[in-house]
Amino acid sequence: MRQSGFSLLELIVVVVIMAGVVAVATPRFATAFDMLQLRGSAQGIAATLRSCRELAVREARVTEFTIDARTESYRASTLHLDVDWPDSTFVQGDGPYIQDLYTVRFYPDGSASGGSVLVKSGGRQYEISIDWLTGRVRIG
Repeated sequence: MRQSGFSLLELIVVVVIMAGVVAVATPRFATAFDMLQLRGSAQGIAATLRSCRELAVREARVTEFTIDARTESYRASTLHLDVDWPDSTFVQGDGPYIQDLYTVRFYPDGSASGGSVLVKSGGRQYEISIDWLTGRVRIG
């Protein structure tokens, strides 16, 4: 008479295989999570820039987006928004900083002061460009 089920040896082999798969997959999940966080940060900054431009055109007034290197945050004062970026993320404007502040201005005609914002984490980065003539914001 034969009993059904698995032997202890078969169960041990399955557990060892599963442990190997988990050991290989875990770092990849961490990398994927970091990439999603970086992409989300870049998309959040781009959305804020677009909102600043939209507000400038809609309300016919100058709006500003500012990166504060000292506090590691960005803000859009006209939107009453102040956001700290994650510790592992580095954000930098390409133009001149005045007292640790980098500012992009959007004008009522839709144009902007132009420039770009670099969002980096680890070895990966996104560049957000702001066209000076049209105020268009693009993530590259």
